[in-house]
Amino acid sequence: MAKPLARIAGDLLDEHGTTYAQQASIDLADRPAPLFQLLVLANLLAARIGADIAVAAARELWDAGLTTPAHMRASTHCQRVAAPATAATTRALPPAWAACPSSCSRTTAVTCAGCAQRGTRSPRP
Repeated sequence: MAKPLARIAGDLLDEHGTTYAQQASIDLADRPAPLFQLLVLANLLAARIGADIAVAAARELWDAGLTTPAHMRASTHCQRVAAPATAATTRALPPAWAACPSSCSRTTAVTCAGCAQRGTRSPRP
């Protein structure tokens, strides 16, 4: 007889420890902010970077205050790139990840010249 899904999930957690959401400090709940954070984490985990880098990048985004769609939308391109890049300063990070212009500060408090020329938000397709 097949195991119930709850039992399978419990067995996996017992064997492997924590979930990526727990590692990224996401307090899962049926509310917009945690669900958005889980979506962002899923996108980072799907990137061609290691899971540990993706989780660290997500935590840096939360630490930078980018925890909701409104905060993310109000941020500049450089702010969105600088936070995850900070997470990987001691890890191997693909060059394409740091797409922000070289004049961009690695802190989220300062925007780069490229962002200032484009306005407060990066262009949308």
